[in-house]
Amino acid sequence: MAPAKICTATARSSRFASRARRSASAAPISKTVITTYGRDFAVASTLYNRPSAAGKIGRQMQTWVRFPEGWRVVAAHVSLIDPPK
Repeated sequence: MAPAKICTATARSSRFASRARRSASAAPISKTVITTYGRDFAVASTLYNRPSAAGKIGRQMQTWVRFPEGWRVVAAHVSLIDPPK
């Protein structure tokens, strides 16, 4: 297996970043990282801040697989945590 390719949200990965942004209820996002494994598998990870959760940091992760009909999210996780000290 080839080593993972890690990139930040660029034009190539804007599809992932766009979906992550919508999924986090249009909350401001930061530190979006897309890690690809080959051409058909990727993990998107981003931080977000939601005004309704003041003092918390949100983390959203999505696992994407390319099927013949297109890219689909096959697993996702969203959580709110206290900021690191």
